[in-house]
Amino acid sequence: MVREDEKKFNIKSYMTDMIIMLSCLSIMGVYLNGTRAILIILICVLSGIFFEGLVNLFIRKNVTSLVPDLSTIATSLMIALCMPVSVPFFVPVIGVFFAVVIGKIPFGNSDELIFVPAAVGLSFLSIAYSKDIFTFKAFEFVKIDVIGADNINA
Repeated sequence: MVREDEKKFNIKSYMTDMIIMLSCLSIMGVYLNGTRAILIILICVLSGIFFEGLVNLFIRKNVTSLVPDLSTIATSLMIALCMPVSVPFFVPVIGVFFAVVIGKIPFGNSDELIFVPAAVGLSFLSIAYSKDIFTFKAFEFVKIDVIGADNINA
């Protein structure tokens, strides 16, 4: 039988590993998309922490830290990485709200969830704001001049 404190430690360790993995993807997103990607990531993470703290305060849940198991940060990062850079800033906030308040907190801790909270938020956004989240900025690729490529008929 696993003790409750060991189970929480395992979840926190798992979420820490997930945040490390997602931060590698975040670095690549910032490299490709610039400072707006940083803003979207920060907005998502801060709004996730805010919404979880607000709900915990509202339901008077006694928590010792602001983010007890780091799952909100991982969920917020997942939503941020699924957003295009051109998305309005309020759209990821709404997605994080649905992920945390509708998909995570009503169902208990991170090990008892029946839905993936990030999928709940993204599902709502894909229905409500599909034009905003499915419109991506085209990357400008460097044209490489290949020797003899001018003679190829397309």
